[in-house]
Amino acid sequence: MCFTMDWLMQVLILCIIVGAIIQILKIVVPYALSKMGVAAGEGVAVVTRVLQIAFWALVAVIVVIIVFKIIACLWGFAGGSLGSVLPHR
Repeated sequence: MCFTMDWLMQVLILCIIVGAIIQILKIVVPYALSKMGVAAGEGVAVVTRVLQIAFWALVAVIVVIIVFKIIACLWGFAGGSLGSVLPHR
């Protein structure tokens, strides 16, 4: 099977990391192009925003890992089939 839960988890983590990198570049590139000589206060603001993005990307990755571990646990509990857990006629 090509599309496993591990594969989907890795794709979601990759998307989170790429999104975080794009957001960081959207902050850093205009900053670097517009202000080559900056005051220390402006530099601290940019670093703070970059660290915020990195922190939330890390939190999102941890949440994805935890959710997939819980789904895998439930999947194993159901004997590999969620049909036995869900009500059916």
